[in-house]
Amino acid sequence: MPERFDISRLLEELEETLRAEIVGLAALSSSYAPELPAIEGDREKLRALLVMLVKNAAHSLRRSPGTVHVETGVTRHDGSPLKNAFGAAPRRASYVFVEISDPGVETSETSAAPAERDPMRETVPANHQRRGLSFAAALGVVRRHGGVITTGRTPSGGGWLRVMMPSSGDAGDAGDA
Repeated sequence: MPERFDISRLLEELEETLRAEIVGLAALSSSYAPELPAIEGDREKLRALLVMLVKNAAHSLRRSPGTVHVETGVTRHDGSPLKNAFGAAPRRASYVFVEISDPGVETSETSAAPAERDPMRETVPANHQRRGLSFAAALGVVRRHGGVITTGRTPSGGGWLRVMMPSSGDAGDAGDA
């Protein structure tokens, strides 16, 4: 059943679970924006999505020490196409976002270049028992919420993934694209 809620509050409630899910893989840091506009959606599906994305980021470190960072905020989008975007076509609206990033895998100075890494590629080790959502299922959750996922790389070779969902107060902007 859809409900209105603040994604920062949901992540605060989930923080202990997130830390437990990635213990031994990575540390967790966060910066949650206070008093974000509400989003409307299925709270439980979004909980599962966020846990899966944080776990995937932790697995992407491939046993290198690192920190997965989770950040929330709000951005106004002008409706133009987004680079490296998956999901619903972005429209002119205010979007609440959750960005999950990792520093990447350390490379030796003798390496010609860091290994190319696609933040969307599955990073769970082959011997790991899969219990979460696949990316296709995650994308389905985001699409059902009218959202979009964008991805990119950090200058250090890490990756970031941003889930953007329209704030519930912007439901009337659908025709502005």
